[in-house]
Amino acid sequence: MAGKAAIYTIEELQSQLHITTAVHVGTCTRMGWGRGKKVTKAEYATAVEAFQGTVAGRRSNA
Repeated sequence: MAGKAAIYTIEELQSQLHITTAVHVGTCTRMGWGRGKKVTKAEYATAVEAFQGTVAGRRSNA
């Protein structure tokens, strides 16, 4: 099993990486992920970064 990345649920990664609920839900919606989806930490982090780069993922200063 050497060289294989650990797999976590997206909910576990949200907690581990301190991702807000809004960003987590937006990321999951964009990726088509449902509750309990299992991915690597790198996959989740990349998806979060991609979501935050979209108009919907950017913070408003309003």
